[in-house]
Parts: sequence; C-alpha cells; structure tokens
Amino acid sequence: MARRYSEVRGRPLSLFEAGGEAFVSSKPGAWFFVHVVNRIDKRILPLTKGRWSFSGPTQNVGLLITTGAKSGQSRATPLQFIADGERVLLVASAGAAPSDPSWAFNLRKHSACSFLYDGVEGRYTAREATGDERSRAWARAVDWYQGYARYEARTTRQIPVFILEPAVVTGSTG
Repeated sequence: MARRYSEVRGRPLSLFEAGGEAFVSSKPGAWFFVHVVNRIDKRILPLTKGRWSFSGPTQNVGLLITTGAKSGQSRATPLQFIADGERVLLVASAGAAPSDPSWAFNLRKHSACSFLYDGVEGRYTAREATGDERSRAWARAVDWYQGYARYEARTTRQIPVFILEPAVVTGSTG
C-alpha cells in the first residue's frame, strides 16, 4: 500500500494510518465510523479522559461538548480533529451526509464549547471558517486526512470547517 506524506504530520502515514484512511473514506467505512464507532467513542473517551478512542491512542480523536441548538442540553460528540497551534480544527463532514451534523448547528447557535483530548478538557469559542481562512484550514484538514476531500466529492454541500480557539477566562482578583 502506497503511503502518502503528510506535511501536517511531518512524516509519511504509517501502514495503520494509510489502511485506516482508505477504509474510513469508503462509503461502508464512513457509515461504520459515523454509526458505530462514534457510539463506542462516546463512552471510551470520557472514561479515559480523552486518551483513548476506538482507533487507539494516537489518532487525534477528541470529545466535543456543545450546547444543543434546540434543547439547550449538553451534547457530547467524538470527532477527529486537527491541531493548529492552540486552535483546534473540526470538519463537519458526517461521512459525506447530505446535511451538516447536529454538532455544527449547535456551534452556530452556541459558540462556547469544551473539547476533551489527551487528559485535558479545554474551553473554547467556536466559529465557522470562511473565505481564505476556510481554504487554508480545509487544506490542512485534507493533508491530515484525505477522506475529507472524498466526502466533499460525494455530497452537494461545501463541508464546513470550524475553528475552536481557547476561550479567554476572566475572573476577579483579590
């Protein structure tokens, strides 16, 4: 199996990563991850404080905690992410579904969120990337996982990219 070089990772993909990317970007693989793995990860990630997912310890999977756009209830969603300095990039692909995933609607209505990964739960403010910023974020995301480009080719929508920036915590001193 040919292994591509990823600028974001700074190395070629491992055999495990290349094989996983090929499977997950297929229609059956995307369905399996959206409908089965996410349910498993929804339990594994909180138990391991974001250190492990179904895919193992090194696959950049974290737990996004949002406020429901309609319900106002807390919602947890396992997602692959791309680190971008202190920022986190999230791609609302839903495996090439015809509409955006519910977490994208949640972030559009309530930008305050949390993200749990590798033992740390950080507070963030989310926004949807547009224009040149979306182009740069999309290129970074596709470099990390080429399946995103395959998903976008299978749907009529432009897949949104969300940027999570660390929330500014204010407090009183004294």
